[in-house]
Amino acid sequence: MPTLQLSSQGRPLQHLDMLNVSFTFASPGDWIGVYCIELEAANSDALSSLSQSRAPSRVAVGDYIDYRAVGDVPHGTANFGPLVNMRCQLEFRLVSAQNEVRAVSPVVAFVHGPTQPTQRHLALTARAGEMRVHWVSANVSRPVVRYGQRRDELSHSSPAQRRTYDASDMCHAPATTRGPRQFRDPGVLFDAVMTGLQSGKKYFYQVGSGDADDDGNVGDNGYGMWSEVESFRMPPAAGEGPSTSGTATTSGTATATKIQSKTQSFFVFGDLMAPTTAMGDFRVRGSCGTTMQLIERDLNEAAGEDGRHEYLGVFHVGDLSYAAGQTFVWDHFGALIEPTAKRVPYMVSIGNHDFGYLEGRRGSHAALRSPLHKIFEADGTHGHDAAGECGVPSEARFRMPENGRGLWWYSVNIGLTHHVVLSSEHDVSAGSPMRSWLQQDLASVDRARTPWLLVHIHRPLYCSVAFGGDFTRSLLLRDALETLFLEHRVDVVVTGHYHSYERTCAVFDEVCYEGARGEALAPVHLMVGSGGANIDEFGYYRVGWSAFARSAYGYGRLHVHNASHMQVEFVGNDEAAVVDSTWIVSTHRWPTQRTRWRRWVYYPRVELVVLGAFALVLAGSTMGLQRRRRRREQHKEDEAA
Repeated sequence: MPTLQLSSQGRPLQHLDMLNVSFTFASPGDWIGVYCIELEAANSDALSSLSQSRAPSRVAVGDYIDYRAVGDVPHGTANFGPLVNMRCQLEFRLVSAQNEVRAVSPVVAFVHGPTQPTQRHLALTARAGEMRVHWVSANVSRPVVRYGQRRDELSHSSPAQRRTYDASDMCHAPATTRGPRQFRDPGVLFDAVMTGLQSGKKYFYQVGSGDADDDGNVGDNGYGMWSEVESFRMPPAAGEGPSTSGTATTSGTATATKIQSKTQSFFVFGDLMAPTTAMGDFRVRGSCGTTMQLIERDLNEAAGEDGRHEYLGVFHVGDLSYAAGQTFVWDHFGALIEPTAKRVPYMVSIGNHDFGYLEGRRGSHAALRSPLHKIFEADGTHGHDAAGECGVPSEARFRMPENGRGLWWYSVNIGLTHHVVLSSEHDVSAGSPMRSWLQQDLASVDRARTPWLLVHIHRPLYCSVAFGGDFTRSLLLRDALETLFLEHRVDVVVTGHYHSYERTCAVFDEVCYEGARGEALAPVHLMVGSGGANIDEFGYYRVGWSAFARSAYGYGRLHVHNASHMQVEFVGNDEAAVVDSTWIVSTHRWPTQRTRWRRWVYYPRVELVVLGAFALVLAGSTMGLQRRRRRREQHKEDEAA
């Protein structure tokens, strides 16, 4: 008789544990299905105490959330995990090729249950001295964050707001399709704001339910629990320069002090998630898993006594999870970024795989869900890349500063930097809502306090990749934004979208502008779409403004040393080290009265047209000469006759 035996890591199942499923007497074609049981069956903390003999749940055989083929071996073990607590219990079934259930496992519950707070991530608000924290769990009655400057004294608290969304909130299929591998209950998305925070100070915090006891255990009513205590350091307010650290050593009567100034640093990348299955390892090696692992490494090194950098945040420039309507992918994404995002603000923008501007006018923000996009419509660009999600999950899961339009566009000051975050999927032509806001925001920047001005937008303005569609759209965005960025002396434009890395010179209208001492006299564009999605390998056109390009996984680091010097680095995942580095030196006072005109570039489609036209002209001229020669010869023959 076939059997299934479960074993975890020698303890009750916890969030991110591995789980091994051993099977016996399997037949060729059998497979093991995993079923997400929505609190249907009784559960137990200990795997060993659960009976191996039970009838399957009412979930249909075809409604598995994941599966593994057993192959042609009668006995073996299938590995699942790391398992994300998706607020349900798990059941495993050995199923024949004819979809007959041959064996059923016990129903396994996560030891902390569905109200365990997971997927924590921080974000700055539009107000100084505030930090927002997000988390996900099943619903609880009194969601709250408590915080303070001591781990054992979390004396302040703030109540949380709650959000969720339904398949009916999406714009079209497949995002509106319900099922274990499509839309399923996303849980409740909580966020709370910690206030009265001082820049440079370290704070400890904990999220969960006020029904839980002080030790973080589930309350007497079996409802809610606390997360582990985490910490973050409040980023510097606008105008504050890099912090210093130092140690004093005494020898006899002399005291020597070593003072070191730390940079104000940021991680930048886009296009993160790589495809996986619901019960597979979402921390994909080489791509998204390595990216986040290396960023966590950088954070740990910076926290040491000899750390030269102070990382103040992550800017993820669009294409967040690539969920395409699959809720489990959003759960994976939250678990993937949590080790970093619970320590530093994780600021995001919208990409084409998060929001498709042609996906419909459903929901309460019809104009926002399906805006006109004059720039892209001139190119006939499709706008359905988010598989019908139309930004609904992204907006619910990430509350960004509300000085613009929340997630869609906003700005934030951090130390010597002002960051403008835009949506490449919304109209930015003259008179559009985002354009009007952008002009006002750029004009209001105090460059004496925040000399470094950065713009984050998913699609690039400069992209030399040999892929016609993306190249053409980069020209369209360049036509719309480049002059505005020059007029307001934007220093750096961070983009993604094309899955590779490219850095330009200080460029305007495809011409490099540098001063006599190498200082930048135009924006530098960084395309870092290499976070984890499948690398694009179409090659690059030959252009004069591209300083470095590489088709490989990795992420960017920006280090602001002072008001005039910034270091840019690209860390390659394969090398786990810096593979491109440069300095941007700027006074932020370059000339802005430059005439822009579209220059010819090495672009095969254009070149082929030109060459084809030239060939036609040449062929026509040749044929014309031949006809004239024949006429002359005929005329001579007529005269001779």
